[in-house]
Amino acid sequence: MRDGKGKRIAEILPGESATPSAERSLTPAAKRVLLQAYERSQAAGVSCIGPEHIPGALLDAQVAE
Repeated sequence: MRDGKGKRIAEILPGESATPSAERSLTPAAKRVLLQAYERSQAAGVSCIGPEHIPGALLDAQVAE
């Protein structure tokens, strides 16, 4: 479950688009990993994503595939 900050992150991160853009954006997979990293940080009682949360989120994404 995402809290208010998680929803805000999802709003800020670029969304999916079928048309190419010159604007820098993240792939849907990268966006999911960052959101999962945020959720891991919240579960650990930390208010921000640290480098220790990203590998775990990447592993979660790999297992889900």
